[in-house]
Amino acid sequence: DVLPARHEELLQAARERRIGVESGYLNMLTGLCSEEELIRNLYYSARLNRLHGVPFESCTITDAPSHVWSVPSVLAGAGIRCLSVGVNQIRAPLFKKGIHLKSPFWWEGPDGARVLTWFASGYSQAGQIGLNDGFDRMRAAVERDLTWWDKRQDYPYDAILLHGAYSDNVSGTKHIAQTITEYARRYAYPKVVLCANNDFFAHIEKHFAAQVPTVRGCGGSWWEDGAASTAVETGINRVAHQDIVAAETIWAVCRPRAAGACAAGCPTCRA
Repeated sequence: DVLPARHEELLQAARERRIGVESGYLNMLTGLCSEEELIRNLYYSARLNRLHGVPFESCTITDAPSHVWSVPSVLAGAGIRCLSVGVNQIRAPLFKKGIHLKSPFWWEGPDGARVLTWFASGYSQAGQIGLNDGFDRMRAAVERDLTWWDKRQDYPYDAILLHGAYSDNVSGTKHIAQTITEYARRYAYPKVVLCANNDFFAHIEKHFAAQVPTVRGCGGSWWEDGAASTAVETGINRVAHQDIVAAETIWAVCRPRAAGACAAGCPTCRA
């Protein structure tokens, strides 16, 4: 009985906005996905929203450095308002061309739909300012690594986003919350706020919406080459894309009708 109780504890925390649940189920390689797959990547969190009232507002993608142009259209079409991308810079030409210097920006899809977007220079940035290592190291790291934003003449906002706290295969701990609490007791500035992804974007949209630039275009696919190691499985998956859509289309046509009521020869109803 422990697990169901913890599940409800998590859902309640999400409803109260004490913890964020992102809309994407996995960190997808969007260049390998069909539009149908990108949509279905949102299904699980959408169901949490529908059945349990978990907010369904933002998306986070970690590690993969670039994404195709259909992403903002798919997210906006589902009601998602913001996207944070934690970039792995090993292969990230888009990032090296300075896309992060435009952050935050409205990423506008080919249909004109858009999401408020941030490209971060990594995906364990909270760890980089010492949140896992206690108050003293955090204060020194904040003074060293964060105040440079104040010197940017082209950055009119009063907040920045640090994407993520942990690198790969690391268990979460309570140290971050403890360190931020201690920091807040002693310092009013720079303020460090532990928040869900959408909280940062809500702040930017509320106070600076008119100053956020718009970016149009495709980010490309700079991590998808890894699928070459599983070429056979990738090919099987792509065939399955089409088979599933075709099967569901037939089911949707036949399901509302009574058995035997479909057109003559329908294999489902045997009419």
